[in-house]
Amino acid sequence: MKTETEDIRIWKKYKAPVVKVLKELRAKRELRKVCREKLKDMNPARLSEMISGKTDVSSYYVGMFINGGIMTLDYILQGKEIRDLAKEDRRIFIRLALDDETVDMIGDLEEKEISLKSVLKGILKG
Repeated sequence: MKTETEDIRIWKKYKAPVVKVLKELRAKRELRKVCREKLKDMNPARLSEMISGKTDVSSYYVGMFINGGIMTLDYILQGKEIRDLAKEDRRIFIRLALDDETVDMIGDLEEKEISLKSVLKGILKG
């Protein structure tokens, strides 16, 4: 499990497209609206602080942006493939790539007391 500091260190490499989207929203004077309608009433000041560098880009915020529909992993990665990233970076992006359907399937496995790790190991060996 990554610490908050490691997460922020990794995001420093990928923050430019995130900040670009936030700057575009600010230029259109839509930060407050996006916070209210798409980001579960996030304080617009957090987004302004991210633009200015006072608040770090992190998986927590990027996850909210992706789930809120204001950006995608493909946009953030700018043509890079998750499989081509460094192992630590790849872990962060894979976590963010899990959609609701996949998370629900993992939950279904847990309810049936089936180990996800066992299923994946079986697939990779087979």
